[in-house]
Amino acid sequence: MTCNSHENLRRGSPVFFCALDTGRSLSSPARMTTLTIACKKISGIGTVWIARTEKGIARIEPSGGRRTLLGYFSKDPVINEDPRPFDAIIKKLDSYARGQRVDFDDALDLTEGTEFQRRVWRAIARIPWGETRSYAWLAAKAGRPKAVRAAANACGANPVPIIIPCHRVIASNGSIGGFSSGLPLKRRLLAIEGIGL
Repeated sequence: MTCNSHENLRRGSPVFFCALDTGRSLSSPARMTTLTIACKKISGIGTVWIARTEKGIARIEPSGGRRTLLGYFSKDPVINEDPRPFDAIIKKLDSYARGQRVDFDDALDLTEGTEFQRRVWRAIARIPWGETRSYAWLAAKAGRPKAVRAAANACGANPVPIIIPCHRVIASNGSIGGFSSGLPLKRRLLAIEGIGL
């Protein structure tokens, strides 16, 4: 991105809409994270906050607000509130909430996760619509069959629920298990797909 921050300051333009080519802020040597965020009320799901970086969608927060969304990022991000980059994903979430099968093929930024977490998330992404798998299955697919608790924790750390459908993961005994966004929403998402628990 070519952007002269000093020129923007002289013109009074909002600095948070640009990032320096070096990836560094004027006041800190730490790498700057630029986030574009938006929120949308989706019938059947609720008010959903979404954040994306230059790499792709980095966080979906269906149960908290703006502060909860931003609290997941390790460095103070530069914020750009703009709904336009989210038009496609919001349409997909709306369609999903109406019971339509949706191909969530959007670019994702999962760099905040560990290698094991990313293996777990890739396994979750392969669970078909309308089906469930257990945490034990998930641990095995991630290459650590004895690490069921770690797989469950990685499931709970999923930054993009619905896109990576962690609501389809349940306990081995058939009970609903946990869900970072709350069990009522997990039951609603499963019901959308015809699964009653």
